[in-house]
Amino acid sequence: MASNVHRAISDLNTKMGLAPAGYSGGTCTDGVFCPPINNQGARKNGDPFTPIMRTNDGDKTHVKMQAGGQEEEHAAIVHGLKWLQGGSGFGEAKNSGWRNAQSGGISEQFALRTPIFADFGQRGQEIDYAYSFNSSIDGWVNGTWGILRSSKNSSNLFPLPDNDTGKPINIVNKKDFDKVCPKSAPNRDFDITAVAANDVLSVPDVDAMGTKLVVTDLFPGAHVGGSPDGGGTLTYNPRFTTVNAGIDSRGGYGPLHDSTALIYVNTDDLIADDAYLDSYRKKGKDVYFWNSNNPYCINGKSGVQHRLTGCPVKLRPAEPYTDSNYNGQYDEGEPFTDVAMTRQATAGPNGVYDGEVAIEPIVLRANAGDCMDVTLRNKVLQPGTYTDSTGTYRVYRNNFNAPAFYEVPGFTYVADLNGDGVLDAGTESIAGSSVDWDQTLDMASGNAIAAFQRRERGMDGSAQGMTSFQSNLMQPSAHVGLLPQLVEYDVSRSDGTNVGGNPAQQSVVPGGQETYQWYAGKIDIEPASGPGSKRNIRLVATPIEFGGFNLMPTDKIEQGQKGLVGAGVIYPEGSTWEVDPGTNTAATITAPLDPAYPDAPGTRTFRDFTTIAVKGASMFYQDSYPVENILGEGDFGIAEDAQDMGHMNINYGNEAMWFRFGRNPTEAGGNALCGGAGAGVCLGGVPSGEAARAFSNTLVNSEPETAVFTVAAGTPFRMHALMPFSPGRGSTFDLHGHVFQRDPYICPGDADLGLPGKCDMGSGAGDGHAGAAGNGSVGSQNLGDNPIGFHLGGIESWFSGQHYEIVIPSAGGANAVTGDYLFRDHMGLGNAGGLWGILRVE
Repeated sequence: MASNVHRAISDLNTKMGLAPAGYSGGTCTDGVFCPPINNQGARKNGDPFTPIMRTNDGDKTHVKMQAGGQEEEHAAIVHGLKWLQGGSGFGEAKNSGWRNAQSGGISEQFALRTPIFADFGQRGQEIDYAYSFNSSIDGWVNGTWGILRSSKNSSNLFPLPDNDTGKPINIVNKKDFDKVCPKSAPNRDFDITAVAANDVLSVPDVDAMGTKLVVTDLFPGAHVGGSPDGGGTLTYNPRFTTVNAGIDSRGGYGPLHDSTALIYVNTDDLIADDAYLDSYRKKGKDVYFWNSNNPYCINGKSGVQHRLTGCPVKLRPAEPYTDSNYNGQYDEGEPFTDVAMTRQATAGPNGVYDGEVAIEPIVLRANAGDCMDVTLRNKVLQPGTYTDSTGTYRVYRNNFNAPAFYEVPGFTYVADLNGDGVLDAGTESIAGSSVDWDQTLDMASGNAIAAFQRRERGMDGSAQGMTSFQSNLMQPSAHVGLLPQLVEYDVSRSDGTNVGGNPAQQSVVPGGQETYQWYAGKIDIEPASGPGSKRNIRLVATPIEFGGFNLMPTDKIEQGQKGLVGAGVIYPEGSTWEVDPGTNTAATITAPLDPAYPDAPGTRTFRDFTTIAVKGASMFYQDSYPVENILGEGDFGIAEDAQDMGHMNINYGNEAMWFRFGRNPTEAGGNALCGGAGAGVCLGGVPSGEAARAFSNTLVNSEPETAVFTVAAGTPFRMHALMPFSPGRGSTFDLHGHVFQRDPYICPGDADLGLPGKCDMGSGAGDGHAGAAGNGSVGSQNLGDNPIGFHLGGIESWFSGQHYEIVIPSAGGANAVTGDYLFRDHMGLGNAGGLWGILRVE
C-alpha cells in the first residue's frame, strides 16, 4: 500500500498526472472530455489537473461560472483580481461595487470581466493566479481550484485583435511607479507577526471555586504536530459554564478556548522574554528590562533605573535570547532587535507596559490611494522537543545567532527539564540531531473534512466500513502569509501564497519575514504613444475606497481553523481615525466632507465596525477536551456533513446558544425530552421564559463575548461583514432595526442621467443602455448613497471569502432610537452556533 501511494504522488507531478490513458491521444475514453480542456503543449510538470485558464498580458478576460446541482452554495475567488459585481453580461454596472468573491447556488451562473496584465516589475515571463470555485475549506480539499496563467507572449495562444502579442510591452510612465504603487502615493507601513497563542497569551483567571483552565493534550496519539504542555491559549468565551453530557457525548465545562491557535498581531504590541532576564520592551533606541528582585525597570543601554507602575510579570520564555553570555543583563553589542516575542502588551507613556492589548483579529487600516507596505514575521513554531527514557522536554537554543528553529551542526541546546518554561541551570547540552524542532501545535478535535480519500477498511481491522483522511492527520503549516482581497498587488511578489509556477517563495518561512506591497486602488492600462516596435501602454492609478476586505492565510485547510485571519479596511482619501481603546475592530473616522474633493475644507465623522466571522474553528473545554460539533453524531460529535464541522466566532468571541444554556452541542436541536436524554440536555428543553432571554445579558449576568459595537444615536456608521474562513455552508447577515443598500457605491463628481453619484457610463451610454466595458469612469470609487441602489434588511451568501458593506446614515434609524440592536446569522445553525453580536445605540 505504501509503495503504491508513493508512486501515485510521483505520477501526479507530471504533465498528465494520473489521467486516463486515452486522455491526450485524441480519443474519448473513460468518460473524459475529448478533445482535452487544456492544450497539452501549454501544460508544465506539476500543473494541477484542473483546467488552466490562459490569457496573454493585456487581454480582456471573461470568466463564466456555471453552477450545477450541488447541495451547498459556494463562492468563486481569483487571487489578485477584482471585478464589478454586476453588468458583466451587457457592459458594466459601475455602481455595483468591487468584488473578489462571487457566490453561486443551484443552477446559477455569473460572468466576471477583468483585464489582466503584468504589474510593473513583475517577475517572470508568465504568472499564475490561483482560482477556486469554492473558496471554503470543502472546496480546497475537494479540488475545485486551479490556475489562471497569463503570459507576456504565448506562442500557442491565439492573439486577440486588439492586443498585438508579437511586440513587447513598453510602459511609457514606469518612472512614475515603484512596482505596483505610484511614487506619489502616501506610504503606510505595517509590521505584523504571526505567533502561537500558546506562546503569547495567558489563560483566564480562576473562578470563585478556584477552578483553573488546564492547557494539556489529552489525546497526543490522535493527531500530528506538537502538543501544548501548559502555556497560554486563545479564549473564545471565559465563563465557567457547565455543559451537560449528551447521549453519546461527554460535555464539559467552560471556558471555551484553543491553545493550538495561531494569530496575527501587531509587532509593536509584543514584549519579549529572556531565560535569565524577566522581560524587556524596546522603545525607540532604548531597551527596558524588569527584574523580579527589585521594583525598578532598568534601561538596558544606559543602566538607569526607572520606577514604573505596572512592570510586566514573569512570562514563559521562547526562542533565542538577547543575553548571549548569560550574565543576567543586557550587554552593549548584544543583539536585541529580533528577540523572541512571547506576550502582547500595550505601550503607555514613555513605553511603559500598561496591560494587554485587545485579543481580536488584526485590522489594517489605510486610505484610498495609499501604498501599503506590510511586513510579516513568522514566529509560529513551538520550541523543540527532546525525548529520552525519562520523558519529553521542551528544548531551547543557547546561541542567539542560530537560525530560528533549524538544526545547525555544532550548536548545542539546553532543556527545560521540568516543563515550567524555564531553562534549568546545570542541564547538559543535547545533540542537535536528537531534537525535533519543526512542530506547530495541534490537538485532536472533531473537525471534519469531506470523507473522499480512503485510508483503510474498518477501524478494527474488519472488512466493513472505511476510514478517511481527516483533519487530525494534517499538521498546520509552519509557513505563514497574508492573502488580501481587492487591493492591487503583484501576484508574483505579494500574494502571500505559493502558486503554480510563480518564481518567488511568497509564504514566510519559520523565523523569517517578507514585505508585501499593496495599492489601495485600481490600476488600469491605456494605449500610449511610443516606439512602433513595442506595445506602448500607460498605467493609470485610481484610488478606491473599498471598505472592508478579508486577510486569509497561506494554509487553506488548517490555519483558518486555528484563527489565523484578519481584515483590512480602506477609507476615503485624506481620512484620519482613532481606534477605540481595548479593541482592534471599532474606530471613529474623520473623512473629507466631499470625497470628490479630499483637500477641500470640511469634514464628516462616522463610526466604523469590522465584523470578522469564522466558522469551522477548533475549540476545547476547560480541561482541553475537544468540544463536540453542534448537532454532531456520537463520541467527539463528528459532523454528519463536513460543512457543519467546527465552531464559530466573531472577532474571537463565541456565544453559542448551546453554551449559554449549558446544553450539549450534539443535542442542540431536539424536542423537550431530547430523544429520551432529558429536557436539560438539548435546546428544545429550555423553558420558554429562559428561551425568551436567549440574547439578553440577564441570561448569563454579563455582556456577550462576541462583538458589542457602540454608536451615538443618529450617528452614521458602517459595518464590514467579513468571513475569511469557513466550511461549505453559507450564512445570511441580518441587522435588526435597520435597512441598508445592497450596493452602497458611488462615483463622486459624476451624475450620469442627472443622478449625483451615478457613475459615468462612457461612450455608447444613454437610452437605458450601458457603455462598452472600460469606457466612462472607473466604477465604485467610494462608499455612499447609491442613487440607483436598492435596500434590504439582510444579505445572503455570507461565506468564506465574502465581504459586504453595511452603510447606515443614522444609528437607530431616522428617529435615532436608542437601544441594543441584534446582528446575527439568520440561519438557525449559525445563530445557535454563536454568529451574533450587539450594535448598541447610545
